[in-house]
Amino acid sequence: MCAAYIMYTAVLGVYAFWGPKAGKRIYHMSGESADVIFGGVTVITGVFGSLGGGLVLDALGSTLVNANIVCGVSVFVGLVLVLIAFLAARNFTIFIVLFGLGELALFMIQAPVNAIGMWSVPAALRPLAISMVTVSIHLLGDVPSPPLVGALQSALERCKPHDQADQQWRVSMSVISLLLFFSGCMFARGSFVSRKAKDYRKDDDLVVVASVAEEHHLHLPHGTPHQHPGHLNGPNDHEHQSQVSHGLGHTKGVVYSRGLGILDNGDVAGDQQPLLDPEDPGSSQPSPAGSSRQQSMQQAP
Repeated sequence: MCAAYIMYTAVLGVYAFWGPKAGKRIYHMSGESADVIFGGVTVITGVFGSLGGGLVLDALGSTLVNANIVCGVSVFVGLVLVLIAFLAARNFTIFIVLFGLGELALFMIQAPVNAIGMWSVPAALRPLAISMVTVSIHLLGDVPSPPLVGALQSALERCKPHDQADQQWRVSMSVISLLLFFSGCMFARGSFVSRKAKDYRKDDDLVVVASVAEEHHLHLPHGTPHQHPGHLNGPNDHEHQSQVSHGLGHTKGVVYSRGLGILDNGDVAGDQQPLLDPEDPGSSQPSPAGSSRQQSMQQAP
């Protein structure tokens, strides 16, 4: 994932740095209009593309496989559109429409790629993992790529007439865009590798169950991990999770986080956000009434 993200970021860095100048040179524009248009397109497509990618992943199902698929498809679609824009568009209006659609597709990977980075490591290592990915994509991606494209463009337009030199921007921008092909291939490979990869969100669920059980002094099934994510790698994790959830189903008053919470009616919650005490939503602890009700139910035969 990190290598694919580095190549993707290298391309976007070039678009941000050289895109307005390339537009001016290719289409013989003057003034600051190209800068304003490129900036506006990037902002709009960035917002809607990022939101769209998250919505698509939610619709398909939030899994590592689907996250890699969304990233791969988005990168390939974006590559096709930007290549058509740079190589075939003969006026600026057609170019900016195609380029904007390409950027919209490219920005759709933002939510899935960050989800991959967090779901692939234990909770304790997520801050370090995301920080290392961030440093890598900038250090190896959008920091060196603009100078390299600048050097390529200088070599391409050397000893050429002015008009031909301007058109060489089509070549240099298309060459750097080809990195998106390799990025998309790596995301496609990731969609296959992640079928057997571990999704560490399951560890989070089991830790929540263990914490809830400890708080309510409930007995956990033998072998259930107790707040130690590193111990959640056994083949029977799902069975333990189901047993614990069933055992906690009789405890009322508090709703806990995703997938394994306890509703006030005694049912196990599915995909619930932390709702805290139903009788006192502003509190992080169960209300006295809720606690006394729990104690009376535990003491009942």
